Amino acid sequence: MKGTIKWFGIIALVAIIGFSMAACDSGSPASSSGGGHSATWIAIPAGDGTGGSTFPIGASVDRIHGIAYGSGTFIAVGEAGRMARSTDNGVTWTAIPAGTGTNASTFPAADNIRGIAYGNGTFIAVGDNGRMAHSTDNGVTWAAILVSGWHVGIAFGNNTFITTTTGGNGHSSTDEGATWTSTSIWGAGTRGITFGDGTFITVGHSGAMRRSSNNGANWANIPGGTGTNASTFPTSAPADQIYGIAYGSGTFIAVGRAGRMARSTDSGVTWTAIPAGIGTDASTFPVIGAFDSIRGIAYGNGTFIAVGDRGRMASSADNGVTWIAIPGGTGTNASTFPSNALGGIHSIAYGNGTFIAVGDMGRMARKHFTP
Repeated sequence: MKGTIKWFGIIALVAIIGFSMAACDSGSPASSSGGGHSATWIAIPAGDGTGGSTFPIGASVDRIHGIAYGSGTFIAVGEAGRMARSTDNGVTWTAIPAGTGTNASTFPAADNIRGIAYGNGTFIAVGDNGRMAHSTDNGVTWAAILVSGWHVGIAFGNNTFITTTTGGNGHSSTDEGATWTSTSIWGAGTRGITFGDGTFITVGHSGAMRRSSNNGANWANIPGGTGTNASTFPTSAPADQIYGIAYGSGTFIAVGRAGRMARSTDSGVTWTAIPAGIGTDASTFPVIGAFDSIRGIAYGNGTFIAVGDRGRMASSADNGVTWIAIPGGTGTNASTFPSNALGGIHSIAYGNGTFIAVGDMGRMARKHFTP
C-alpha cells in the first residue's frame, strides 16, 4: 500500500511540473502558435555596432530596397551599391561594400541596388544603369553583369530569372545570369515581380499587371480598374501604383498605393479587391495622402505579411481574406520601425522560420518562429 501511495505521489508531481513548464512556454514571445500572428519583432538598427544592419544612416545612402533568402542566407541590398548578408537569421550581419574590391558588390557607390532574388544556388542582384551582379557562394563573392535597362525587380521560378525595368522591358536568364534575353512586358513602369503556380506576374503603374505562363516569352495583360479580369486597382494617379506582389498557398497578393491590395486564387486570371481601412476584410492600411503606400509583401509560416509607410505592417493567416494590423513604433507587437515619415518599410522576405523586413534609415526588423 505504501508503495502504491509513493508511486501515485511521483506521478502527480511529474504532472504538475509538466503543466508548469507548458504554461511558461506558452507565454514565450517566440511561440509560433496562432498561425504566424505570435512572436515579436526585434529591431536591427543601422550601423556597424553589435547586431547592426551595417547600412549607414545618411541622406541618399541609407535606404535598404530589397532582401532575399536562399541556402541559409539572407542578403539585403540598398543604396550606394551596398549589400549585407546574414547566416544566422538576421542576428548578425556582414557588410558587402560597393565597388570592385575583395568581396565587394561590384556596384559603384553612385548606383543603387533595387532588388535581389535566389534560385538554383545563385543570388542575382539588380539595380541602376543596367547593372547586375550574381553570386554562387551565398554572397561572399560577386561577379558583375551588365544588361541594358534600369532594373527595379527580379524573381526566380521554373529555372528562370526574370527582371523588370522602369522602361517596361525585362530580361530573362535560364543559366543563372550568364546570358540574358530581352522580354517585352509592357510600355513603361514595371515594378515588382514574383513567381507561383507556374506563372510570373509583374505589377506597375495605371493599376495594371502582366502575367506569363511560359517563362516570359509572352505576357497577358491584366488591366487596371474593376472590369472583367481586371486588377481592381485604380487606373489613374495617385492611387494607381502597384508596388509589390507575393505568392503562397495557392494565392497571389498584390499591394500598392492608397492602402489597397488585391488577391487571386487562379494564377492571376481574376482578382478580388482588398480595400484600405479597418472595415470587413480590409487591409488595415489607411488612406492618408503622402504616406499611404504598401511597399512589399512576403509569405511564410502560413502567413502573408505586408509592409509599408510609417512603419506599418499587416498579417493574414487566411490567404489574404482578413488582416491584422501591426503598427509602427516600439509598443507591444509593433514593427519597431518609426511611425513617422522616416519609418518606411520597403521589402520583406521569409526563410528558415524568420521574416526580415528592411527599409529607411538603414533599419531592419526580424521575427522568428520556433518549431
